[in-house]
Amino acid sequence: MSLRVLLLDIGSERSRELERMLQELGFTVLGPARADQDLFDYLPPLSPDVVVIAADSPQRDSLEHLGGLFSRYRRPMVMLTQHCDPELTRTAAGAGVCAYVVEGLCPSLVGSLVQVTMLTFASNDALQTELEHSRRELNDTRIIQQAKRLLATKYGFTEDEAHSHLRRLSQDVRKPMVVVARRVLRAGGFTG
Repeated sequence: MSLRVLLLDIGSERSRELERMLQELGFTVLGPARADQDLFDYLPPLSPDVVVIAADSPQRDSLEHLGGLFSRYRRPMVMLTQHCDPELTRTAAGAGVCAYVVEGLCPSLVGSLVQVTMLTFASNDALQTELEHSRRELNDTRIIQQAKRLLATKYGFTEDEAHSHLRRLSQDVRKPMVVVARRVLRAGGFTG
C-alpha cells in the first residue's frame, strides 16, 4: 500500500511539479489542497499519512493556522519552500513541521524527505505519548501519597498501613487505587 500524501499548496508555483514527483515516487497524492480551504473539515476524511506543504514564501498566519490544525489532527508535515528565514523556520517547527526545506526539488530528495519526516514524527510522537503516560503516572503517585499522608495524620496509620488500607478499599470497590485515593482526599480522609 502506498503512502497517502496530502499536498497542501500555500501559494507555490511548484505544487504541480511537486505533485508529479510524488506520484512518480509511488505516493498516493491527495489534493492539492489550498491554504484558504477549511482544512479542519477537509483533512480528517482524507486521512493522509503525511502532509507536504508547498509554500514559495510562507506567511506567519499560514504557519499559525497549520499549528492549530496540527494540534487537532496530528500528522507528519514537511514544508518545501524557496524562502529562507530563521524566524519562519522556528514558527514552522512550532506549528509541527518536521522538516523545513529550502530549494532543490528533485524526486530522490522529496522521497527521502517524506520518509525521514514520517520516521521523525513517529519517533517524536512515541516520545510524547511516553511523556504523557509518565506524567499521568507521576500525578497518580502524588495523589496516592497525599491520601496516605492524610490517612496517617487522621487515623495514625503508618505509611504501609495507609497503603494497605487504600489497596483494600480499591479492591472492595473494584476501582484503581488512584480513584479511591481521590475519593479519600475529597472526603477529607473519611473512608467508611
